[in-house]
Amino acid sequence: MPISNNAQIQGYVNPLQFHTFSLLGRHITSTKTFLDDAAFMKVIRTHAQILNIYDK
Repeated sequence: MPISNNAQIQGYVNPLQFHTFSLLGRHITSTKTFLDDAAFMKVIRTHAQILNIYDK
């Protein structure tokens, strides 16, 4: 998902990517968790808030 509506962020984000990548440490950390529907919707809502994406 390209980030074009937030001037402070340049690049792409995969909202379904449940791991983090440390550029400093150059390693990937997986959450190794499965989310129920309610928790998944919280993740999607948080991504929308971070990326300034709202349903209109």
